[in-house]
Amino acid sequence: MEPKGIIFTPGRVQAIKQSPFLDKKRGEETKAKRHPQTRRFMFMRAEHDQRGLYDGPVNPEKLETKDWEGVTRFVKESARKMGVDLVGIAPVDRFDFVQGTEPPQGHDRGISFAIHMDFDEMKRLGPLSQMEVHRVYYRLSDVSVRLAQFIRSFGYHAVGYPNEGSALFIPIAWKAGLGELGRHGSLITKEYGSSVRLGVVTTEMPLVATSAPANYGFDDLCLRCNACTNFCPGDSIVPKKQEVFGTVRWHVDTPTCRPYFEDYEGCKVCLTVCPVNAQTESAPQYKSLMKGLMHRKIPIRQLIDEWREEGFKEAEKFGEGWNDR
Repeated sequence: MEPKGIIFTPGRVQAIKQSPFLDKKRGEETKAKRHPQTRRFMFMRAEHDQRGLYDGPVNPEKLETKDWEGVTRFVKESARKMGVDLVGIAPVDRFDFVQGTEPPQGHDRGISFAIHMDFDEMKRLGPLSQMEVHRVYYRLSDVSVRLAQFIRSFGYHAVGYPNEGSALFIPIAWKAGLGELGRHGSLITKEYGSSVRLGVVTTEMPLVATSAPANYGFDDLCLRCNACTNFCPGDSIVPKKQEVFGTVRWHVDTPTCRPYFEDYEGCKVCLTVCPVNAQTESAPQYKSLMKGLMHRKIPIRQLIDEWREEGFKEAEKFGEGWNDR
């Protein structure tokens, strides 16, 4: 019988963050071929990092209060007004950061937030789907910059993080109660399934972390469901939980996933076919997609190849997005 949820063992160590692009030169070549608008979103995100906008000066006028629950509600409401769909507070420690890094001194709180992606775009394979991913990544980066600055205005240090940074977004989101870890290695939320991307701000502000890891029954569903495993073109989704860096959890074999991640411009097949999508606002689009895929009655690998070809043809027709079509 598989263990429930995520289990930390005495041998737990900091994780190594693996890049989807093992070969740096090939990674740069792949990125250079992406849709122009995707590259524009990437440029804007890179500017946040290059200009050092994730961190900054702290207001010397420090807030003194006994109502930290009220402040916590206010910070979460402010994050929603900045454009996030889900937000929670969790304690953070060194295990929420990649090997060789630590949270900034005094930072023991993480504000985890998510923005959902357009499922109509996510269900594609290829350039247009990747454009949607990077559109949301840019929005998350923008929120990280503004939310960290907002907290520093209260006199407490706060730092935002880029997607490729030192903070591990999924463990913090899991602790903050935003969702459960799915068999495909990504967070599954009640509201949007796996069609979300994550962001984090850490701080020394003593926000109240009242959330706990969610239990919507998705872990039990993953024990019985094989949708993502069956559809994965790289056979990368391990059917049983494994101990990785001293944590027993669902695991994806990155080396076998990597070639398809590169070739499909992000792939995302596993997230798209997850049946939890049928329980969200994207249910009509999900059911239509799966019905169309199943009616083809061809081997899954051939099915995915044709799905990919359709996505690249759609991108070619789309052009820059403003041309006559």
